[in-house]
Amino acid sequence: MKTFALLTLLCAVVAQAQSRDTRLMTPAEYKEFLDKVDAELPKWETALQKIDPAKSDVSYAVGKQIEQWRDLALKEVTWARQYVAKERVKHTVSGELSLKGFLEGVFSVMDNVAQTEVAAGVKLSELEKFATEQGSLNIRIGNDVIARVELLEKGTCP
Repeated sequence: MKTFALLTLLCAVVAQAQSRDTRLMTPAEYKEFLDKVDAELPKWETALQKIDPAKSDVSYAVGKQIEQWRDLALKEVTWARQYVAKERVKHTVSGELSLKGFLEGVFSVMDNVAQTEVAAGVKLSELEKFATEQGSLNIRIGNDVIARVELLEKGTCP
């Protein structure tokens, strides 16, 4: 009888583990994710702050566009930092969606700057070196928040 109970319990644990949506981060994984974002934001901010089109021979129009993108990316970094702090206090789907948007915004704008540099034949930054890590972070939070929204729609979000 004890063997049957143990087997039943084991099967239930295995079934629960198999039914867990692997896209969802556990609370510990989400904390680790926030720590990683927190560690990366200053690096991105520093790289963006170093961009100065006036120190190159890029045209005024291109330089102005790069400055506008740089300034927007710096705002997105600030907003991402604020949402990391909010999410540390209380993890919400809306907060996670906001953080996802700001991280994607930083990635997109940094990509615009890098592409403009290539098109203009100038090298004003080292932004491309952050693309892999940014992409990885964006995918991770994107998968998690999509799964959470799906669970919210079903009324079963943790």
